[in-house]
Amino acid sequence: MKVELKDDVIVVEGRIDSITVDEFNEKVTEIISGMKEEEPVTLDFDNMNYISSAGLRALLLIIQGEHPLTIKNVCSEVNEVFEVTGFSELMDVETK
Repeated sequence: MKVELKDDVIVVEGRIDSITVDEFNEKVTEIISGMKEEEPVTLDFDNMNYISSAGLRALLLIIQGEHPLTIKNVCSEVNEVFEVTGFSELMDVETK
């Protein structure tokens, strides 16, 4: 799992699952804490192909915060998870 800020976009590579979710939370929280209130958060999932329920909970924490969330470059498998769980209604999702 790799999480880094590039040009105001948080780039996520790998998987968000029970093994990597703590690292994801830590890095994303650190990045978001440096942002202005209500500034939009954009995650780039171009190199991410799996998200577990632990990852969904992590995204829910971001959604419940003070920043609107957009996730771009979402693969079809992850997008299906967002659709089935209703997460696609809670945030902006842009597929590949």
